Amino acid sequence: MKKYITLSILYAVLAMAAGIFYREFTKFFHFTQYTTLSTVHVHLFALGMIFVLLIGLYRDKLDLKQNKLYTTSFLVYNVFLLFMALMLLIKGILQVSGSSIPMLLTIGSGISHTGLGISMILVLLSLLKASKQNS
Repeated sequence: MKKYITLSILYAVLAMAAGIFYREFTKFFHFTQYTTLSTVHVHLFALGMIFVLLIGLYRDKLDLKQNKLYTTSFLVYNVFLLFMALMLLIKGILQVSGSSIPMLLTIGSGISHTGLGISMILVLLSLLKASKQNS
């Protein structure tokens, strides 16, 4: 459980840093319109800190330490969450600075969201499978 608490703290710190960056960066540019920078903070809190804490609680209860599907999909989930946050951050910076959004960034955003969604479903399915085995 300690690993999950540490990871949740990391996501909380990243979320707070993203929120501060959003506030200060938009203030510096006198930007008042919508930007994806505003979503990085919430994504890291909800999908990072909260989701990881909840998964950590179930992991210990269901003894998922040896479950390869769970281990792999949880690692992939974290990689895609960080990739998605990076894509949102870059897109938001470009929006605020008035630059055009390159197609590669749009593709990267789509890949990150798809990968995150698939890996989240695999994590949840591995929890479901383990809960049936422990019943």
